Amino acid sequence: MPITEGVVRRTLRVRCRAFCAFLIAAVSACSRSQPSIRLDNSNPSRPFIEVGGLSGSDLSQLASANLTPDEWSALLRVSIRSSQAANAAALPPMAGRYTVDGTLRFWPSFPLDPGREYDVRFQPSSVSRTRIDSREAIAGVVSIPAVDRPPTTVVSAVHPSGDVIPENSLRMYISFSGAMGQQGGLDHITFIDDQGREVPDVVLPLDTELWNADRTRYTVILDPGRVKKDILPNRRMGRPLHAGEGVTIVVKKDWPDAHGVPLAAEFRHRYRVGPADEHALQTGDWRVAAPPSGTRDPVTVTFPKPLDYGLLQRSLTVSRGSKPLAGDARIGEGENRWQFVPRTEWERGPYVITVLPILEDLAGNRIGRAFEVMSRGDAVPPESASPVSVPFIVR
Repeated sequence: MPITEGVVRRTLRVRCRAFCAFLIAAVSACSRSQPSIRLDNSNPSRPFIEVGGLSGSDLSQLASANLTPDEWSALLRVSIRSSQAANAAALPPMAGRYTVDGTLRFWPSFPLDPGREYDVRFQPSSVSRTRIDSREAIAGVVSIPAVDRPPTTVVSAVHPSGDVIPENSLRMYISFSGAMGQQGGLDHITFIDDQGREVPDVVLPLDTELWNADRTRYTVILDPGRVKKDILPNRRMGRPLHAGEGVTIVVKKDWPDAHGVPLAAEFRHRYRVGPADEHALQTGDWRVAAPPSGTRDPVTVTFPKPLDYGLLQRSLTVSRGSKPLAGDARIGEGENRWQFVPRTEWERGPYVITVLPILEDLAGNRIGRAFEVMSRGDAVPPESASPVSVPFIVR
């Protein structure tokens, strides 16, 4: 075929179109930025974690997908970095909310701890119905710089506060002099025997850490699977505490407070381990010392054995007739005495102390029901019992 001017022009036009298409594709590929993870702490009261670099199509898909909370946390997972976890997936995701408005953002439900590291993983392929373009998972670690301030927070108390606990104890409470950070106690609490050896697997690992509202009291749950007889962990390992021996709870100094600063000092409290307590509570064994009328002296209830400190704080109320009395309750050292001081003077006549069925002793025994005969495998059985009334008379 002779090469004519027309053939040359057509060939050049085809090649020019192919080259232009190549350039457009190359420019488009270059302009599509890769997703990136960053922490925005410009407003310390409302920090957020952001995934940038997503295309408009990606963001539209996410905004219209109506993802469930589980799908959001699978797509963009934020968790506290822990030296005890093999990987980020072994820890529960942080609570928070997700927004899509120009970028994908995660807003934590609770403030982030200064100096604490957080694992972040963006994995679009974990939620296939979004059909977003970016399929490659990315991961990062974010943190807020630690505050340069001297440590002042200390452990102010531990409960049980006495020196003896039964070998089937279920709970302990650690109180702090100030608010603590988001970290739980698994990394910062240990138990050692009198030979200085760590007692393994004492504490039950939980997905949710048990704090009071102002984060000054932490609840330690001793693994009920090892405590309760004849269930698998108990049969395999036995109870972690043994009667006749000593055990020391150690709260390590590296536990950060709300400012990301470690505790001012390590804390230790030694217990002598006594025999297992497998007897139900009986209010008939309680001694009630009624106050005289015309005074604001306390009514005092003395128990034959220590009761659970946290539950004791909210399980007892005093009433006259059907009207609860306003006043202040206090728990005596050793948790075997409870007192109530009314806001007004006592009047002559009958009163009632109402006891909620959640009240337990150190081993989980409740009024009229021992822990060992509760629902097999349940540390806290369903609330089926009714409150119990303990009457007294002011003369």
